[in-house]
Amino acid sequence: MSQAIEDDLPSFHAQLSAARFRAAVAAVGVMWTNDASGRMKGVQPGWAELTGQSEDAYQDYGWASAVHPDDAQPTIDAWNEAVAAKRMFEMEHRVRRHDGAWRHFSIRAVPVMRDGDIVEWVGVHIDITDRFQVQEKLRASERRSQTILESITDGFFALDHDWRFVYVNPAAEQILDCKPGALLGRVVWEAYPGFPGSAFDQAFRRVAASKQAESVHAFYPDHGRWYDVRAFPLATGLSVYFRDVTHSKEKQAALRASEEGRRLALEAAELGAWNFDPRGSTLTADERFYVIFTGSPGAVDYAGAVALIHPDDRPRVMDAMAAAIRVDDPAPYAIEYRVVRPDGAVHWVF
Repeated sequence: MSQAIEDDLPSFHAQLSAARFRAAVAAVGVMWTNDASGRMKGVQPGWAELTGQSEDAYQDYGWASAVHPDDAQPTIDAWNEAVAAKRMFEMEHRVRRHDGAWRHFSIRAVPVMRDGDIVEWVGVHIDITDRFQVQEKLRASERRSQTILESITDGFFALDHDWRFVYVNPAAEQILDCKPGALLGRVVWEAYPGFPGSAFDQAFRRVAASKQAESVHAFYPDHGRWYDVRAFPLATGLSVYFRDVTHSKEKQAALRASEEGRRLALEAAELGAWNFDPRGSTLTADERFYVIFTGSPGAVDYAGAVALIHPDDRPRVMDAMAAAIRVDDPAPYAIEYRVVRPDGAVHWVF
């Protein structure tokens, strides 16, 4: 190898190393340099290609005119602070591309030092628009979800793997009769001593173990209330939807008591109750009605019941029924007539 080639090797390797560095930077973003004072000087091909600015336009702080108006001054202020402190500069802002489109960029710049002094600044702009848009969509989705959870009338809360409340919506706080934020960070059985061993505790533990959603309807002694609860597994713990169904439970119990009282009253008076739906000519009745009509508890349909009415009484019974089901000005249904049971016995009914 000639002496001239050997003498050129250090320069060649330096140029090759610099070319490799520029290629690596170009693969991930747009490289630019500023002088020691933090001002953009000289030819900046990467920045010019990105923004379409001329060399004269981006000199000094002219580059800021390609930055979004809302981001320009905050970027300049943060940049001057980094330059004064001689520390790495990191930030995100929007830049107007050469085609007029606004793009989101992540910026990182580091000072090149020599003997304790800054020689220049080397920076890179990396386009993160796609990632930013995905993140923004995710944030928007999370905001919508939180808005929904805060506006629904069902209670909702989330527990982490340590059974601590990490989110409680306003409806849950109202149902559980606690102050806003009072449950956050608390372990569920510390907040509610009756929880361990309850039907809800057992259901939650099954969901955590099986990773399968589960519903439970049970009475909670601490509150003296009935709850419908649906628990779902999360990667971070459990999410729980619930509603207080005590009022509905009490109404159902009152209805059952009323129906039972009605049944006993009808039975004591030896009365039968029935319901007729003219739309389908369907008849439903209690056992006592069938005993009165047929002499046995066996059911009979509408046509069968009509057939048991005494032939001499049947026309006026049907006229009274038609008058009672008129859409306009229905008449009260009150009539006495005879029925002829299957065994031939004739009985008067009203």
